[in-house]
Amino acid sequence: MKKFLFKAVLVLGSVFLCQAAVAQSSYFEDSSSNDVTGDTLDYWVAIGADHQIYFDQINTSGQTITYKVQKTNTIISPTATTWFAVYHNGDQFDLQSLCYAPSTALSFSMITDSSSFNRLWCYFSAGTSPGITIVKYKFFDVNNTNDSATIWLRYNVALTGIAESHSATLGEPYPNPTSANFSAIFNFSHDNGGNAEVTDLSGKVIFTQALAAKNGILNIETSSWAKGVYILSLTDENGIAARRKIVVQ
Repeated sequence: MKKFLFKAVLVLGSVFLCQAAVAQSSYFEDSSSNDVTGDTLDYWVAIGADHQIYFDQINTSGQTITYKVQKTNTIISPTATTWFAVYHNGDQFDLQSLCYAPSTALSFSMITDSSSFNRLWCYFSAGTSPGITIVKYKFFDVNNTNDSATIWLRYNVALTGIAESHSATLGEPYPNPTSANFSAIFNFSHDNGGNAEVTDLSGKVIFTQALAAKNGILNIETSSWAKGVYILSLTDENGIAARRKIVVQ
């Protein structure tokens, strides 16, 4: 049976892994040696920022195989851009190494022997609008298209570039991800209090609560919210004081 190995190495951004079934004859491995084949990996990217990550594809079949990479933008937010590059043998100067334009969905063939590997670079540019982009990457044997491995990259673009006043602290929400509710400790550096506000990635406000106390614990019900990523913010007279991301499953 043909088999090849992917090794994912995170370059920048945070990642959350959701385990899924292992592909037929290959698997993805992250930098901690976790099997992430078929998973959706989450990244949070500020508006106007870029993100990059690479995966090493190692041919362990014991024979020469011709591979291709297929990219599919299953969801793409306004103004966002995705593209990829492939370094044959991990060498960007190899004759089979190419950087593909954002409009390219399928790479050229790469003849890969059992002792070499290919490096896939995945690029994302957030653009100027908030939203979610999901990109599917699949490596497959051109002579046996069922012999493949797939991974999804989900980019969550929010208004994270707005400066915080740091006039308050906001603890990590728990549980997070959540399906019913979460709690978070807050503390303002002054006695005037402020407000708690939750927005979705489009900037729509879905929850507000006045906070008269200098410190305390927020308890927020989420059971009626749609699944997705939200931003919890503390605000005061100085503007946004602190923020946290919430994932509702």
